[in-house]
Amino acid sequence: MPANKNALIRYRIIDRCLTNKLRKYPTKQYILEKICQDLYGTVEEAISVSSLEKDFDAMRNDASLGYNAPIKYCKRNKGYYYTDPEYSIDGLALNDQETEALQESVSLLKSFGEIPVLKNLSDAIQKINTRFSLSEWSEEAITPYLEFETSDLVPGREWIKQIYDAIKNRNPIRFIYNNTYKNEIREHSLEPHYLKEVKNAWYLLGWNTKRKLFLVYHLDKFQEVFIDESQIFIRKEFNPVEHFQNAIGIMGGENAQVERIVMEATGPLARALPLQLIHPSQKTLESSEDRLLFELRVINNDELFRKIISMTGSIKVIEPLSLQKRVLDELQKALKAYDGK
Repeated sequence: MPANKNALIRYRIIDRCLTNKLRKYPTKQYILEKICQDLYGTVEEAISVSSLEKDFDAMRNDASLGYNAPIKYCKRNKGYYYTDPEYSIDGLALNDQETEALQESVSLLKSFGEIPVLKNLSDAIQKINTRFSLSEWSEEAITPYLEFETSDLVPGREWIKQIYDAIKNRNPIRFIYNNTYKNEIREHSLEPHYLKEVKNAWYLLGWNTKRKLFLVYHLDKFQEVFIDESQIFIRKEFNPVEHFQNAIGIMGGENAQVERIVMEATGPLARALPLQLIHPSQKTLESSEDRLLFELRVINNDELFRKIISMTGSIKVIEPLSLQKRVLDELQKALKAYDGK
């Protein structure tokens, strides 16, 4: 039976463990931890010991893989090893499954190669193509079936590489910012922490040294950026998961107040929302074929407001009354604009 892509990656991780000269005779527990860490991003067990044993057996005996890996257990050292010290599956030619998996991965990487901070991917992709003889694989083989929301015309992208380097090197920055809402252009100072893309727009989150809090800036409003390489700031504690977990969009914050938002959806939207959650906190209160009463536990920010406005006609805010009033005021403005009053 053909191995899936995750299994093929696990075999490579196992091979690295068994060929690591600095840590000979790895135990099952050590190999499991390496697989979990490298493949799943956690040290908690994501596969069982029995699954690892099946991986060992496949590497030894699966003819479709063609590894014939000489894996043995050493009772004296209480760990696993290759009986041939020169053996490694890296020295074997890729089979058809591995070639296809690698070709698909390379094609997907190409989709992100135009993002400034990822420009070096082009060189890496060329090396992969050369190393594994994948040069005949064309993007046309995968792009008819997949399309990413990327564009060379997104304003602000030209600042990504410069700001990314400042984040990595912990250099403070100064920048000229055109605040179109306040209709003002002025200089800001920031300790940059995090770049985030939302709906094909890029944002910078950083510690504002004057206001002593994390703020978000739109990269498309940057006019100039100055990196102070002579200084290194002490990085404030920042957890992006915690910062954005209660937010819709980019306007989050660990200390921002979370509110209970109750809304009623009708028609097709009532049937769609249980499948396409507005936020992970979404909870159904009442449900029928054409009506859905639900709640969110989120920060009541501008992005939530804009999300609600985008669904006008199929959704109604029940609580809080302040948000309901804000939506009504916005709808009344729209009516006046169309009435010409």
